This record gives sequence, structure tokens and C-alpha cells, in this order.
Amino acid sequence: MRNVQIIKGYKKKYMKRSIFFIFFMLVFLCQKSHAEDWKNPYSLFDARQLISDNVSIKWIRVSDIRATCEAESRKRGLGGFGYSMEACSFWGTGKDGKSFCDVFTRVKTTLHDIGHEMRHCFQGSFH
Repeated sequence: MRNVQIIKGYKKKYMKRSIFFIFFMLVFLCQKSHAEDWKNPYSLFDARQLISDNVSIKWIRVSDIRATCEAESRKRGLGGFGYSMEACSFWGTGKDGKSFCDVFTRVKTTLHDIGHEMRHCFQGSFH
């Protein structure tokens, strides 16, 4: 009987810790998503966190954005997206050591789409 009480006390102790950890993570994630709402074109973000401030950007306009982004992702060894998107970008450092970024948008696009993708060029994967 004593062993059963010890096990119940053990489970209760760790259950409280688990609930606290989950609650803390939910609060943290909610605050982060509200602080930088990347879907809102008017949301402010911290522009000090850059992967580079000198990037050569190429803007490629395509008629089928989903197929193009999927193909580019697979070509670059990233495995594809598996979902629909309005635009995409791929960034890195060339053999010459200089930063580059390829931005893909639809032929008819929005300022938000191009701006969002250009932000990836300077800040990498921010969302």
C-alpha cells in the first residue's frame, strides 16, 4: 500500500511540473506571435536581427507560384513546401562568399508579398 502512495505522489509532483511547463510555453508562444505578426503588413518587427545587410536580390516573376516554389525547394534540397503560398524566397551565401537571395512572386503580386519575401533575404527564417 505504501508503494502505491509513493507512486501517486510521484505522478502528482511531475504532473504539476508538466502543467506549469505547458502553460509557460503557451504564454511565451502567444506573446511572440502577437509581438511579430508576420501576416500583418503594419506590424513592427526588430530590424537589428539580420543574417546580412548586404544581399544581392534577384526577383523572379512566375505564372504558377505554387509549382515554381515546390520545384525550387526540391532543387535546393529543402524537400518542398507541401502547401500553397503567395510567394517564396531562397537565400544563402555563394561560392564567392557574398549573400544572395532569389525571390519568387506571381506576375501580379502585392507590395506585402514582395516585402515579406525580401525580409527573408535579410533576416532568414523569421516565422
